[in-house]
Amino acid sequence: MALTRCPECSRDVSDRAVDCPGCGYPLRPSELKAEIRALRERLLTGGLWLCLIGLPVGLYLRLPYVWGLALAGIAIAGFRLYTLHRQ
Repeated sequence: MALTRCPECSRDVSDRAVDCPGCGYPLRPSELKAEIRALRERLLTGGLWLCLIGLPVGLYLRLPYVWGLALAGIAIAGFRLYTLHRQ
């Protein structure tokens, strides 16, 4: 384990630290962004699966509120996909 200096507060920090324990400055932002991107992709995939299952079930059972929920899920998943590709 080696020590590096935090660019924000000049405190000695472990090279394995994700952020500075003193000031919270992100020391490895690229890895953090990769984790956030993976989380967004999982949320998007789960939302699309719910829509693909919820809409046919709602149509089959003739439940209008399920249709609305499925359509709202499609809209949310589309927005998440848009924001994911924008980054």
